Amino acid sequence: MRAYRWWYVAAAVIMAITVAAFHIAVQAGQGGAGGTAWPGLLVPVLLLGGVVYRLRVTDSPMARAERAALATAAGLSLLTVVLQAFVLADGLSVPAVAVAVLPAVPFLPLAWRAHRVLPAEPA
Repeated sequence: MRAYRWWYVAAAVIMAITVAAFHIAVQAGQGGAGGTAWPGLLVPVLLLGGVVYRLRVTDSPMARAERAALATAAGLSLLTVVLQAFVLADGLSVPAVAVAVLPAVPFLPLAWRAHRVLPAEPA
């Protein structure tokens, strides 16, 4: 079964929204926890790493783009975890939200590429 455009676009946009919302919620909820919440922030990094590891074995251009987007998002999630735990002040601020949105960025070019490359519907 071939993957069609709207599946990829929807999945990429949902991943971007979910990852950004998670990091923003964690940053907003750190007020009373101080630096003790940062180990729990590693969950999205581990999940994204697991997804990268378990991706299908096909070597299509979209599979390579998926691997690149997921690996980049995992790296940016790790950077976000470190910045939220050790650099940013607790609570929401413009810099905190900007950092929390970083891991979502790789999914937007993936959605754009899927929209441009994949067929719209079955032949």
